[in-house]
Parts: sequence; structure tokens; C-alpha cells
Amino acid sequence: MATVYTRRLGGTNAGAVNQFVPMFTVPTGQTWIVRDFVVTNFSAGPQLLDVTTRITGDFRFPLWWGTLESNTSYHWDGRAELIEGEQLTFRAAAGSDSAGCTVTGYVFDVTTAQPF
Repeated sequence: MATVYTRRLGGTNAGAVNQFVPMFTVPTGQTWIVRDFVVTNFSAGPQLLDVTTRITGDFRFPLWWGTLESNTSYHWDGRAELIEGEQLTFRAAAGSDSAGCTVTGYVFDVTTAQPF
């Protein structure tokens, strides 16, 4: 089996308040495993932020949500599988749009289960 390396899967800054911003969409024929992400609040005040998977249409499943104080970060560590067509999104639900998120993980071929 090939060696599996962690990759940067995506990242984004927040859009307008309460706007879901896609960080990536899993391509056809691939499965992506989210390994970790870092959410950062760059604003002068607290913000309610979330990272969600968009399964289909407007159906979303939260991986994390919480309020971060000014100029702080949160590191999530886990394993979450996303299959082809699914998205990982980031949102500033309340506060300002001065926040960001970066994501790392693994990419696998659906038919062979081998890493890309």
C-alpha cells in the first residue's frame, strides 16, 4: 500500500455574516477524510463560527460550532469522511466576517481505496 500523507484540503475566509462559504467539494471518484482544521477569529470581538458538511441541497451536518473570543483560534482534531459531491463549508453565524479556516486530511480513490 502507498504511504498516506496529510494534505491541505482547503481553506477560506468567512463571507458575509451567516453565509456558508465552501472550502472544497469532493471530486467524482474520490473520498476525502478531514483530519483537522483550524478556525481563527481575527475580529475585535467574539464571533459565533461553524464548520459544516453540506451533504445534499441545503442539508448540512455540523462538525463544529462555537464562539471564539477576539484574536483566538480553535483546533479540531478528528476523522470525518466526505464522499464525492459533498462540501465542507465555513460560516460566521454572528459577529463579523473577519474569520478564517484551514483544513487538512487525506484523499483516496473510491475504486481502489488507494491514496492519491
